[in-house]
Amino acid sequence: MMNNPQQQQQRKCFVSIQGMSCSSCVDKIESKLRKTSGIISCQIGLITARAEIDFEPTIISSEKIIDILDDMGYDVSLISVIDSNQQTELCLDVMGITSENEVKTIQKSIKEMIGVSMVTVDRVTGRTTIVYYPNVIGPRKIADQIVQLGFTVHTINSFDPEKFTETLKKEVAKWRQSFFISLIFGIPTIIAMIYFMYILPWIEESHDTENFIVHQRCCVIPGLSLENLILFCLSTPVQIFGARYFYIQVK
Repeated sequence: MMNNPQQQQQRKCFVSIQGMSCSSCVDKIESKLRKTSGIISCQIGLITARAEIDFEPTIISSEKIIDILDDMGYDVSLISVIDSNQQTELCLDVMGITSENEVKTIQKSIKEMIGVSMVTVDRVTGRTTIVYYPNVIGPRKIADQIVQLGFTVHTINSFDPEKFTETLKKEVAKWRQSFFISLIFGIPTIIAMIYFMYILPWIEESHDTENFIVHQRCCVIPGLSLENLILFCLSTPVQIFGARYFYIQVK
């Protein structure tokens, strides 16, 4: 099948536009460019202050586009010019999506990145397909942007189901071990606290003998009571082993 000659000639330029203050500025620029001969399409991001402009180089040049935007009173600089057909598809498995709003958040955040032309996200499977220009942006930057939104990302292009399953099993086993360590030492810690804070004072009140109180409140060594020693021995494993992975993630 023969390629369309017009499609072969089509090019895309990425432009930085400083000085836009509202959506009216975006509408004004887009209206001006779309009325210009040789401009095929344009997309302008107000927040990113970037524009993606498709044009026919036989009719208009990127330098002429810059001049048009300069004449409109904006501070404009050319980022890059590439062939419009020079695109690559990136497939990602995004874990942690629970609602349609999160899908829209991912799509909006990625679509605003310069060099990304299309984003589709499946809410149920988390399968995300991104079409981008490799000369402008890389897959690592795209994946990092999704991670910053609070999701876990795996590349499907190099996705190994067996390896992923094995990694997931190790992750589950790690947190299960952490949970049971906390449970084994945490429950006796709670029981000890209840005993020394509530039960023992009640027993002391019911046994009005000085010898009984001295026996119950004796110190292991000067300055270290039996209560503090027991609580220290029970709570230390929880802090060191049970909460270990929480502390590592907070670093």
